[in-house]
Amino acid sequence: MDQHRRQQIDSITALSKRMLQRARADEWDEVASLEEQRRVLVMQCFNQVTAERDVLELGPAIREIIVLNDELIELGKRCRGKLGGDIHVKKIGGVAKRAYSSCAR
Repeated sequence: MDQHRRQQIDSITALSKRMLQRARADEWDEVASLEEQRRVLVMQCFNQVTAERDVLELGPAIREIIVLNDELIELGKRCRGKLGGDIHVKKIGGVAKRAYSSCAR
């Protein structure tokens, strides 16, 4: 694999790891920002034809990126579920507060 593509793959992997770290720290704005950077690199890297001789080297790197991405997606699902639960609790709290306020008058 040529040096430029190797650097692209390494950068994509590093960005994926940083995204996962930020997701674990619940810093989703940073995850989104890093995802934009990663998306550009992925498009540039895989917009070129892969030589057959590079497949053996490229395959493990792609698998690592997929594993990192799968974990990131799982964390995102959990966060979304928690956020949905938090919103539900706040709505119930708001309804209870309004009901209490109307009865207290």
